[in-house]
Amino acid sequence: MTTIIGMSGMMRAISGSAAVWCGAACSVLAQALPPAFPTNQGAVRASVPPPGLMVPSAFLTNPAAIPGVPAAGPKIKFAAPVQDLGKVNAGQVVKHEFIFTNIGTQTLDITDVRPSCGCTTAGTYERKIEPGRSGIIPVQFNSANFSGQVHKSVTVTCNDPVQPTTILQFTASVWKAVDVNPAFAMFSPAVGATNTETKVVKIVNNLDEPLKLGTPVCTNQAFRVQLKTVREGKEFELEIQLATNLGPGTIMAPVTVTTSSSNLPLVSITAYAIIQPAVTVAPAQILLQAGTLPAGYRPSATVRNNSTSLIELSDVSVNAPDVKAQVQTAVTGKLWTVTLSFPTNFHAPSGQRLELTMKTTHPQHPELKVPIIAMGNLPMAPHYAQPTPPMAPPARPPLPAGQLANVTPYPMNPPNPSGIYPNRPNAGIPAGMMPQRILPNTNRAYAPYRPLPPIPQPMPPQPAVQVPAPQPATAQPVQAQPTPPQPAKAD
Repeated sequence: MTTIIGMSGMMRAISGSAAVWCGAACSVLAQALPPAFPTNQGAVRASVPPPGLMVPSAFLTNPAAIPGVPAAGPKIKFAAPVQDLGKVNAGQVVKHEFIFTNIGTQTLDITDVRPSCGCTTAGTYERKIEPGRSGIIPVQFNSANFSGQVHKSVTVTCNDPVQPTTILQFTASVWKAVDVNPAFAMFSPAVGATNTETKVVKIVNNLDEPLKLGTPVCTNQAFRVQLKTVREGKEFELEIQLATNLGPGTIMAPVTVTTSSSNLPLVSITAYAIIQPAVTVAPAQILLQAGTLPAGYRPSATVRNNSTSLIELSDVSVNAPDVKAQVQTAVTGKLWTVTLSFPTNFHAPSGQRLELTMKTTHPQHPELKVPIIAMGNLPMAPHYAQPTPPMAPPARPPLPAGQLANVTPYPMNPPNPSGIYPNRPNAGIPAGMMPQRILPNTNRAYAPYRPLPPIPQPMPPQPAVQVPAPQPATAQPVQAQPTPPQPAKAD
């Protein structure tokens, strides 16, 4: 929005607090005037208002909109919040720094920097930026396990009252010498399924030289693999097929193909298969609240047909008086919801096992039974008695004065597999018993315990050393020393 006003009218409208930014506004307007426009003592005065003078209306309501006037409080501004990293080789780690400036009048606090996923991490950054100063947000992107165009974001949180969060974005084009898509093949058939499902994995060569592939190999016979050439040396299709008549359970096996490329000498695809029962009920058992059931308590169970043929569900009942079962069909022949209604003040009959029973037309599952268990009737966990700590060693009698004896260290429990010292917090545990491991500041028993150094082995007992008794001193004969000759005296 733009307002057209006369110069003299605008100057009369400015008063009070607006005089703070009046000089800045007038200087901007003065620069926009022609050189012939007269000015006097820094104030813009016009004998004749210039026709059609354009003044942004934001200047009249927001002084911070005037160039050169900082915003009140902290204000963050990024030089380039969106960045294109360009072409990146798969597996390469790319680093980039987002530069920002505090264009406000108070200290800017960066409180949090949070990337959108684990492939992107933020480095160390300065958390307090004074007005007029700049900072950086270092970002690192790991391109492993990516292919093609990638878009990531980083959320920066600060104390800017107008813009507390800023979303930084970057894009990259991850290039692979040999592109494999998808990296896995997932199957989820039902037990007894006769139709075979085929998953196709595309292998594309992005190099200039042609690519040669070897024969695909799978170690599990439940998967059959076949390689087809779409474009010679450039594009291939790997077909993975699951065998039929498999039992319930989970199967996983790698499928490998050798290549002539030094960038990717081996292509590996993981094949998964989760074989589900033909008919399933979830949950497998219905739990009732302990005590009297509240009014309107209606637990439910879902019946799912995983086979390829449609079935019917009938004769749904509970072996308890006044308990009703209502069946609602979600998908005809495939999915149902069974809801139970219990009377007021219902109590499970003593000594009777409650069951939800229903019949189906599936040949392998003619009848389904779901146990109904009250919480108060659940079996209690076994209680194990704590071992009694060993008694303290008896006090040794004092030795007679002057008598030497062999001192044998008191036998300690041998170190257990956890490597804990016997004289530490787990001391006193009988030999051969495992101590209860508890991490500091936690209440979880059997948590991983950091092994301590092994216990130094005690030195073997040394034989007593007999000190010989001191012998009395005997007097030795003293021999007289000869007197040296004296020189003769002169007469």
